[in-house]
Amino acid sequence: MNDAPQITLGEQTTIATAEDTPLSLALSASDVDGDALSWSIQTPPGQGSATIDASGLVRYTPDPDVNGTDELQVRVIDPNGAVDSITFRILIGIENDMPSATSASLTTDEDRPLVGTLIASDPDGDPLRFIILTPPSTGNLALDEQSGAFTFTPSPNLHASDSFSFKVNDGMLDSSPATVRIDIRSINDRPTVSGARLNLVEDGVASGRLQASDADGDRLLYTLVAEPAKGVLSLNGATGKFSYTPAAHANGDDSFSFKVNDGQLDSEIAQVEIHINSVNDAPLASAASLEIDEDGAIQGTLVASDADGDALSYRLMSHPTKGSLRLDSSSGEFSYTPKANLNGRDSFSFKVSDGRLESAVATVKISIKAVNDRPLLQRGINGLVLKQGESRRIRFVVRDADLDDEHSFTIHRESSW
Repeated sequence: MNDAPQITLGEQTTIATAEDTPLSLALSASDVDGDALSWSIQTPPGQGSATIDASGLVRYTPDPDVNGTDELQVRVIDPNGAVDSITFRILIGIENDMPSATSASLTTDEDRPLVGTLIASDPDGDPLRFIILTPPSTGNLALDEQSGAFTFTPSPNLHASDSFSFKVNDGMLDSSPATVRIDIRSINDRPTVSGARLNLVEDGVASGRLQASDADGDRLLYTLVAEPAKGVLSLNGATGKFSYTPAAHANGDDSFSFKVNDGQLDSEIAQVEIHINSVNDAPLASAASLEIDEDGAIQGTLVASDADGDALSYRLMSHPTKGSLRLDSSSGEFSYTPKANLNGRDSFSFKVSDGRLESAVATVKISIKAVNDRPLLQRGINGLVLKQGESRRIRFVVRDADLDDEHSFTIHRESSW
């Protein structure tokens, strides 16, 4: 009768190994019939792999990072089919595994914060602490070390690539470093403008360059939004250079506003405040030409003005030669009376003062038109008595203001006797 083989391991059916550590076990068996024996795995392990060779050498490899218990059943068989088997209980001891940190490539827009969570894992399920190794070079990184949540804020107006590296720790072991690369995409920025305050004197000129900038370095176009009210502004739209000329004698406050465009976006509107400091202006006396008739008279008011609206006083600089002039120095009212029977041209001059400055001298020209004067018979025949038949030559004497006039005589009444 054929006898079954016997595995000769004895009582040792529990074996141990460490996590991630293979083990080997040499088995032996006896057969009273001296038959050749064959070894095989009857039931494979549930958390690892096992092999057995012809000599009975068992090799067991636990699955990665597995710990706890496993089972393995081995059998031996003789040529006649007689079998013996044994079940091993395998104890897999816990070993702390190194955690793993995962690299990443991320994208954000210029001036836009990037929010995310760093990726890491630990085979043992241990809580992890996230640690920054090298911070970003062009932005700011805020990190929650417990959760790995982070916020990356790029530097203002920057579009480039940046990166940072980190590791995790499970309380005993560090992971290998991981790198997060960030691509910051360019976004067109709105240009900016700055207002200004200018001071100049009345009748002066102010010039300069309007202040504007563009983070992207785009070429800017300057445009007026509101013109000044008290002057004229000349603006170079390509350079921002300007020149402001106030209206003659204007003073006080004025302003204008402008904006810029980078080809896509307008800036806000900026205002330039202008203060024109008052300067006393010399008053202006106006010349005049007048006409009157001989032996007539003329009244009027001298014409003068002051840009500052100051009260004026009038002063004669030269008097007329062919008549008399009366002048009210406060109002400029005057009256002119030519000499009797005089005609031709006459004039007088004057200037005005505002209390600080005087005007230039102005001349008033007067044309006295000739008027024919009635001749006066100074010597005649009044009271002359002649006898009958007597005759006498009589010479009449005539006075005439118009010396060049020729006279003719007419008898209006003849003697009645």
